[in-house]
Order: sequence, then structure tokens, then C-alpha cells
Amino acid sequence: MSDQQLLGLSVSSAQETLLRAVYGLPLEAGQLDLYRQCTGRDSYAGQPFGEVTVIAGARSGKDSRIAAPIVVYEGLFGGHDGHLARGERGVIPLVAQDQRATKYRRS
Repeated sequence: MSDQQLLGLSVSSAQETLLRAVYGLPLEAGQLDLYRQCTGRDSYAGQPFGEVTVIAGARSGKDSRIAAPIVVYEGLFGGHDGHLARGERGVIPLVAQDQRATKYRRS
């Protein structure tokens, strides 16, 4: 995600913790503390979640820093069946609440 040859995104420690937890990746001590604080859970199982609900404020990066990379990753490597045939175009919808929310803001 942060690789300049791929998406080249910078994420906060909270955003990285969220993404690591969604996929069940190991968390460092500080990330584990943040995970516990945000989820109210005593322990971290290190298992991927099948569904995640994120409550985040405006300008928190939930679309450009969280949702978009997940959509791209899942579209390319996720548990979908089959493959596109030569010449077919894949479409991955990322839905916003209104047109105003779809404007890209570079931070």
C-alpha cells in the first residue's frame, strides 16, 4: 500500500492498525494497545475478519486510505471465483453516500 511503485499511500498508525487487524496480521505493542482501546476487546486473535464496521469522522481517510486499498486488494487477490477472460473489464464498485463525497481529495 505504501510502496511508491504500487499505491504510494501514506497511512497513520491508527489506519495501519485497522488494516492489519482486518486481515489478521501481527500487531506491534503500540498497535495492540490501540486495537484494545478502539475495540474494547482484551485480546487480539490475529484472525481475519469477514466483515468490518468502521466508525470514523470526516476527513479520517476512510475512503481514500482504507476503503479504496481494500477494494483494490480484494478485487485483485480476494476470494472471488473465476478470472476475467482476455478483453473483459473488471468493475469494482466503491459506493459513496452522494456525488459530493466522491470528489478525490489529496492529503
